[in-house]
Amino acid sequence: MDVVAIVTGEDKRVALERVMEKTHFFSHLSKVVTERNKRRSEALVAIKPNIMVIYSKDHLHVGTDPELVEYLAKRISEEGYTTAVVESRNIYTQWFPKRTVKLVAKTVGYRGQGYTLVDLTEEPEPYDYQGELKNDFVGTTWKNADYRISFCKNKTHLACLYTLSLKNVFGTLPVQDKWSHYHETIGWDRATLDVLRNFPPDFAFIDAFWSSDGLNGGVFEHLNHTKTLIGGTSAVAVDWVGALKMGVNPLDNPLMKAAVTTLGRPEYTVDGDMTPYEKWTNISSTIARALLLLENLKISTSLYRLILSRLIDPEFD
Repeated sequence: MDVVAIVTGEDKRVALERVMEKTHFFSHLSKVVTERNKRRSEALVAIKPNIMVIYSKDHLHVGTDPELVEYLAKRISEEGYTTAVVESRNIYTQWFPKRTVKLVAKTVGYRGQGYTLVDLTEEPEPYDYQGELKNDFVGTTWKNADYRISFCKNKTHLACLYTLSLKNVFGTLPVQDKWSHYHETIGWDRATLDVLRNFPPDFAFIDAFWSSDGLNGGVFEHLNHTKTLIGGTSAVAVDWVGALKMGVNPLDNPLMKAAVTTLGRPEYTVDGDMTPYEKWTNISSTIARALLLLENLKISTSLYRLILSRLIDPEFD
């Protein structure tokens, strides 16, 4: 049975280390790589954080903490593995073409020491997902990785209540204009489910040291110092626990509902405190349904662009 570790404390690196200890992260990494017939020196580990949702270096906490991602990459590299931090471009780059992965990552604090930073949009590879995605694209580094990690930010979401490690995998699709290519066709949740079936994460971390909650949580920063790190080998179980820590029904998220239907309800044990976060503000299901309607009517993107144009970092404009 999968173990989901929850660690709360004042030092984020110590919390991350404790999560790795409780879940036997490095033992699991070694086991998976061995099962894939690779030597440690030959194995590629890909870490997918939230990077491209960050719109300003003054509001970093809508994305995964770069210091935590780099600390994890450093620890993995010290064990003898080749490490890559991967991300792809999104609709923000449609509106602000200077927003490449390398520029955003550098601006928000990624230094590129001990790992390779990969823009998956620069390496699209045709792939038959044999699902609703059918013949689409996959980033080569994510496809070829011997061990994949989803390292997401803990936050609410305007249309689907919360967005955690499962939704983070949507960002491995290399297509830049994900809105017209996925949202307006089969839907982001169905596209993500096909990625999860074909290229699932082997481990999932939730960066909940600083969280982003409330109405703005899924798009713009609203800080909540929850001082927590969560992790485990099952992304579905990790997100299930993450949702319960927010005080919401995990199945109210369409991707989680689809994942449970297709992959099965998670069976797990928890090592840590399941008490919901204090002073946490969720988005009401009524607001979520209204925003989903606006999305279906192709209105929400215009509102996002108008708001973002006033907040975007000058380096990205």
